[in-house]
Amino acid sequence: MIEQLFSPRSIAFVGATEDRAKLGGRRYHSLVEEGFAGSIYPVHPSAKSLLGHKAYRSILDIPSPVDLAVIVVPTSATFDVVAECAARRVPAVMLITAGFGEVDATGRALEKEMAGMLTRAGCRMLGPNCAGLFNAKHNLNLCGAAIPRGSVALVSQSGNLLLDLDQHARERGGGFSRQVTVGNSADITSVELISDCLNDQDTHVVLAYLEGWIECDGRKLVDLYRMHTERKPLIVLKPGRSQIGAHAALTHTGSLAGNDRLVDAALKEANILRAETIEAAWDLSTALSEGLNVIHNEVVVISDGGGHATVLCDVLGSKEIQLAALGTNIVHALSKHLPSRAAVTNPVDFAGAVETDPSILPPILKTCFSSPNVGAIALAGHFGGYHQIG
Repeated sequence: MIEQLFSPRSIAFVGATEDRAKLGGRRYHSLVEEGFAGSIYPVHPSAKSLLGHKAYRSILDIPSPVDLAVIVVPTSATFDVVAECAARRVPAVMLITAGFGEVDATGRALEKEMAGMLTRAGCRMLGPNCAGLFNAKHNLNLCGAAIPRGSVALVSQSGNLLLDLDQHARERGGGFSRQVTVGNSADITSVELISDCLNDQDTHVVLAYLEGWIECDGRKLVDLYRMHTERKPLIVLKPGRSQIGAHAALTHTGSLAGNDRLVDAALKEANILRAETIEAAWDLSTALSEGLNVIHNEVVVISDGGGHATVLCDVLGSKEIQLAALGTNIVHALSKHLPSRAAVTNPVDFAGAVETDPSILPPILKTCFSSPNVGAIALAGHFGGYHQIG
C-alpha cells in the first residue's frame, strides 16, 4: 500500500533510539522533531519511552493499528521483525537495514523471501537498504536531517545523493515535496514510486536518480510517462554511460545499467528529460518547478555581447531548439530602445548598451514576450554586472 508510505496515520519505529550517532537515532529524531501529527510507537528492547513517546518491546505489543513500520535493526534480526509485521498485517514496511541483495546471492534470496512473506499478508515493502522517506505535507521526515521544502519530488536509488541534493536546495534555492530512496527494490519499485509522485498534487516536478532497473522496469517507466495524464516534467539522472559507471552501479545496488544508447533513445522518445550531472539535475528541477511552461520550441536569445550569443545559440542548436522569427513590428519596437550598433534580429545583441543603462533590459524582455512566436527567452551576458568585474 504505497499511500501508507507517504500518508501514514501511525508509525511503528523498530530500532528507535535517542542516540543521534546511530542510524535509527537520527531518523527517529527527525520524525519526532518535524512534527508528524500521527501516532508514533517506538519499539525498543528496554526503554520505557523515547522522546516523549511510550516505547514497546515488540511491534506485536502495540495496541493500536499501525500503517507504517520503519525497521532499523541489525541484519541478523531483520527477518523476525518483518515476520511480526506480516503477522500484524502492517500495510507498509520501510526496511532501512542493509546487508541483503546488494551483498550477495544469499542476501538476494533472503530479501525476496521477506518481500514474499509480506505480499502474502497483503503488505508492501520499501527496501531493504533504503535511506529515507519524506513528505512535506504531513510533516513526515524519516531521512535523519532537515529537508528544504518545495515542489520537487525525489525518487532515488542512492541515499547519499539525497544529502547532496538537499545541500543544493539550501545553497541555490528550491526544495522538496517528497523524498524517497528505493534501496534494493525487493518489492516496491522506482517506477511505482515515480507514478505515485506524478499523481501527487503538491509535486510539480519529479526527479529520479536511477542507476538501473530490474527486468522490464525500463519499459514500464517509458510507458507510464507516455500515457500519464499529469504532464508534469520527469527528470532522470542516470549514470552508466561508461563501462566504469555501469560497473559502479552494479556494485552499489546490484542494478543493471542497461545499454546506454537504448536508454537514451527511450527516454527521449517518451519526453523524459535526462540530466548528466547532479548540478544539471537540480537546475532543471528548480527551473521547471517554478512554473516554467514552454509552449513551443522557439527561443529568443538576448545577449550583452556577440560571444555570449554565439555560444548560447550553438548549445541551443545542438539540442534541436529553434530561434524564433521576430516580426517587423517586434524588430521596430526593439530598435526604439537599442542603439544603431545593436542587433535587433534574433539573437538580440545589446552590444554593451546595458552597461551604461541597465534599465533598457526590462522593456526589451517585454517586447519579445509580446510576440506569439516566442516560447522562451534565454539570457546570456553580464547585464549590468560590470561593476563586479571591474
